Amino acid sequence: MVQEIKPRAAFAWGAVFMLSALLSPPVKAADEHNVAVTPQEHYKERETFVPTLPDELLETKPLRLDIAFNTIHPANSPEADAFLKRWYETLSSYPQDVTLSVSKTILPADYAYVVSLTFKNWEAYRAHETRPEFLEYYYDDWRPNVPKREERLTLLDTVVE
Repeated sequence: MVQEIKPRAAFAWGAVFMLSALLSPPVKAADEHNVAVTPQEHYKERETFVPTLPDELLETKPLRLDIAFNTIHPANSPEADAFLKRWYETLSSYPQDVTLSVSKTILPADYAYVVSLTFKNWEAYRAHETRPEFLEYYYDDWRPNVPKREERLTLLDTVVE
């Protein structure tokens, strides 16, 4: 049996929805990112090696984020090079201690580029990930230009030193 919705009732529900939307504070991209979380809290929903690593390593050793990706532009084109230059200039303008590098892939040919960001420790990594300027760049420039990527976050350990 199909229940008929009266126009007045539909209007009332629409008004309630609109009113609640207007009274709710705006959601910003940074709202979903919290700086003060531990690696265990941040990755609790994902399969990682975090549980196998001593906490002091996670909190004190450098981390490197490597992102292999393709852009919407042809590989090694002037447009792709301009995007890479913009990425480097944008991220290097942030006042934080991060080492950046850009590489062009030889093989495997799945991704044309790799960018690497090396952070002093977990806190520096999270400060970068939650920085409003970075989030603005990520949503406005990176995502529209990078349709496919693969990320690896690694701990730079001293086992072999």
